[in-house]
Amino acid sequence: MKYSRDKDAKSQVYSSKLCLGKKNAVCDGENWENWNIYLVRSPIQIFWQIGPKKIDRADVLIHHARYNRSIFDRHIQKDFKLIVPVREPTSWIKSAIKYYSNNIGINGRDPNKIIRDDNILFKNRTARHAGLVNWFHIPFLQWLGFDYNQRKNMTAIKEFIKDAVSRIDLPILNEKFDASLIILKKRFCWEYSDIFYVSQNKGSSSTLSLSEDSIKKVLSKEVNLGDKMLYDAVSKLWWSQPELKETGFWKEVAYFTQLNIRVTSQICLDTIKSQKPFTVEATQYHPQFVLTPTLCRDIMYFTLLDGQDSSTDI
Repeated sequence: MKYSRDKDAKSQVYSSKLCLGKKNAVCDGENWENWNIYLVRSPIQIFWQIGPKKIDRADVLIHHARYNRSIFDRHIQKDFKLIVPVREPTSWIKSAIKYYSNNIGINGRDPNKIIRDDNILFKNRTARHAGLVNWFHIPFLQWLGFDYNQRKNMTAIKEFIKDAVSRIDLPILNEKFDASLIILKKRFCWEYSDIFYVSQNKGSSSTLSLSEDSIKKVLSKEVNLGDKMLYDAVSKLWWSQPELKETGFWKEVAYFTQLNIRVTSQICLDTIKSQKPFTVEATQYHPQFVLTPTLCRDIMYFTLLDGQDSSTDI
């Protein structure tokens, strides 16, 4: 497992918070890339936590990618919060073609070729992954629990999106990932050390271009228009978040982006090597805090595990 901007936002949020090993966090290596995340307010402390997955003693329940409404209604209490990340469909499919190429035995270097081939574009999974039927067709709707048998029913899709969006407490846009993390920090009283993550944004999928015909096909009713409709609805909800209206919000996002780059490309690597903690001085955005070798290893864990530096491609 690696942190990567090439991955969709679900993996980023899962990685950036859960894999730090802080505040009773859990990190499950199986099927890690597609998660909806539920947060609940700690009865003792002022912040919100990710904690053990056992419902009877959890600060949070993490339910795997395929959203199950009956499970949600049965187990999620009123104090739980549902976070749903989404990604723009044409951006997602470029990354997905590259990422899944080995799984389905294709050459992922030319996404346009894959998109032209319906046998691959609509290819079913041999074994269903969290209930998902296939690899590239309306994945975000499927992750949220949409009945794949209704995929040609636009009325059903519209009604599903309306209901699903009404249940989201906090949306996350992959395209505004750092801003989404700052919203999380503000909303749940987290610290900066809770949201650092390794960005591997030099992945080749970011440089792949889709032809106009490919974009048109991906966004067609027959392919992923449903996901585009979901993305637009969640994006609208994201832009309505109150934190975005705060004075200086975008300046803090820019500050965090630069600090995160420093922390993950230099400071933590030096801290791990020297085994000496590094003090990040207080600013208008955060009090002074310390990056210990242990915390840095948590942040950099999978990069170190693979023997790579933070700029290496996926």
